[in-house]
Amino acid sequence: FAWRPSKWRLSPAPGFGGRDLDEKAKQRHGIPEEDYAFRVGYVVTWGERAHTGRAAHKAGIRKGDIVLSVDGRKDFLSQEHFHAWFRLTQKAGTDCKIEILRGKERKTLTMKVQPSTNVYCTTEMSGIHTTCQVTWS
Repeated sequence: FAWRPSKWRLSPAPGFGGRDLDEKAKQRHGIPEEDYAFRVGYVVTWGERAHTGRAAHKAGIRKGDIVLSVDGRKDFLSQEHFHAWFRLTQKAGTDCKIEILRGKERKTLTMKVQPSTNVYCTTEMSGIHTTCQVTWS
């Protein structure tokens, strides 16, 4: 599932993402090689999901932060894995703990997972068009 582009339409979404840290970057920051970490490269401030980025910003997530764990998990394999896991396991209205490294300071932030959004899809089979509304929570 993590590799499918359709995952970006699923909710809830974390409202931020970035690039995985390589071994050298982990070493510079004192992060164990086996732990997953990524540098926040964006906080969503545009489009229909801007509310997710506002929640991340309100929690304290900033561009340039290094995410060390989310709800205690540090075994993600990639950004795609993190985003898929978040969308499939987090529930709207709950709190999500995010451990970050900002400069030399480690912080644990609490982010309120934002409510789901409606997704509309259209399919065509045998010349028949079907439109559906799907809501994830």
